[in-house]
Amino acid sequence: ERIAAGAAEKVVLARQVVATAESPLSPTWLLQRLNSRFNTTWNYAIDSLVGATPEMLVRVKGGRVESTVLAGTIPLPLSATETQIDSLATQLINSDKDLVEHAHAVDSVANALAPVCIQLKVVGPEILELPNILHLVSDVSGTYANPGTAVTSLLLAELLHPTAAV
Repeated sequence: ERIAAGAAEKVVLARQVVATAESPLSPTWLLQRLNSRFNTTWNYAIDSLVGATPEMLVRVKGGRVESTVLAGTIPLPLSATETQIDSLATQLINSDKDLVEHAHAVDSVANALAPVCIQLKVVGPEILELPNILHLVSDVSGTYANPGTAVTSLLLAELLHPTAAV
């Protein structure tokens, strides 16, 4: 009812998974495991939160502003063949549902960055393959519009929060 009334454009469902171990887990060990399996992602440890993500909210590099947007996913079987992966990738890149969700996420980032960037450019969507999942991915980039003023990733993150995924 709230969606139909226009109170929300998108709803993201999440679930919590709790794992227990017989003894404390070392964050260093967890990071090493994540890095060995997901070596093309951003691996992090913040206090007791350890994880890996291929998504980059925002980065500032030499006056360039960059964001990697992911939305639209399909799981990969553990022992997927190249033929299966290609078939699932084709299914994902042609999925109206996933393309609409992806466009919504990309638009939210582009619209948030537009007031502070010039030459804003979106490349994608393309398929990003990880060991356990395929994602639709797009890169949003531009030039910071006011180079005389210092800009930080934290300032831009504030403009982007909450993202469409949140």
